[in-house]
Amino acid sequence: MAMKAATCPNCGAAIKLDDRLERGICEHCDSVIIIDDAIQKYKIEVSGKVDLVNLTSAENDVQYGEICIKAKDWKNGLGAFQKAIEKDTANFRAWLGCLKAITHNFTELNENLGATRGVYGYESIVNNCLHLANEAQRQDVARKLEALIEQTKKSEQLVFDNKLDSMRNAYQKYKKKLNMYLMFASAAFFLFIIFLCSKLYALAIFCVALFFVFTSFYSKEKLNRSVRKDATPPRNRKLLDIVSNIEHMIADTEK
Repeated sequence: MAMKAATCPNCGAAIKLDDRLERGICEHCDSVIIIDDAIQKYKIEVSGKVDLVNLTSAENDVQYGEICIKAKDWKNGLGAFQKAIEKDTANFRAWLGCLKAITHNFTELNENLGATRGVYGYESIVNNCLHLANEAQRQDVARKLEALIEQTKKSEQLVFDNKLDSMRNAYQKYKKKLNMYLMFASAAFFLFIIFLCSKLYALAIFCVALFFVFTSFYSKEKLNRSVRKDATPPRNRKLLDIVSNIEHMIADTEK
């Protein structure tokens, strides 16, 4: 049996649990606990070197969330900050913690942010961070968001440019293939005229057949491919909309 050190999420007691099981019972408070959560809680306590027993106040939830952020445990960090907000809706550190959790500490924006709506959606989180902050805090959050937006735009542009290069290369290959079919078809037609004039009718008929084969390939290639010289790949509209919304929110607070 592989016993692991853990911390009970309910009473905060240090316990030992079998990590092969999904659930266990705390020997101190007899509560049923999820073993993975209890082990993770213990690891975060050890790495943070703080006592997280009896987390009841919003500040303790914020403290736990900040430890999770340092450990890059974004999910549990977000959950802790949300608990703090339920106890104190005007807690700036809790809203800032939520923002750090969903942006991976101001290092990443992705289109999945738009999937969450309501109180804990990205719009609500950004708005509350900017409006509950004092002037110095607001400027700091705005500066970090602007840097993240600039990084996201550059990254998205790089992805777009790579896709555009790929499409242009595909177009060039497509064009070369069409030119090859046209060249063979033209050669077959030219030989057909020569053989017809020379009364070599069998060879002339063969050249006609080649002509139709290559023109058929040419037609099929044109029908099967939608690559155009002026074609452009689609932009990541969801991500760009998120970036635009955040820019507007920052601009509104600066008025």
